[in-house]
Amino acid sequence: MVEAAGVVSAFGEGLDMTRRGAKYLVLGQTSEATTSIIPGRITFKSLDIVGNMSGTIQHYYKALRFIRANVRDTTFAEIVTHKYRLEEANDALAAMEAGKEIKPVIDNRNR
Repeated sequence: MVEAAGVVSAFGEGLDMTRRGAKYLVLGQTSEATTSIIPGRITFKSLDIVGNMSGTIQHYYKALRFIRANVRDTTFAEIVTHKYRLEEANDALAAMEAGKEIKPVIDNRNR
């Protein structure tokens, strides 16, 4: 399960959605706000929760400047190397870890 909405309440919703034994990756939660959760869900489901910080606004600014400067020379759509269904999310992560993908995308629109 990947929670990347950045909305505090999404953390608890993600806990509810995870399956037993899942890894739960929480990206970019930077708020100091609190949310209510049931800790027993973490232990009952034997969840492995990992947090990771997103880039700062300066990183996004630099990225946008790079894109603007190189838009004529680079086809940025080629950065997306493969699209995966939600059920293939673990395959996408494994491919990234193995260096086979630059930017795989989980596309869940046609479910």
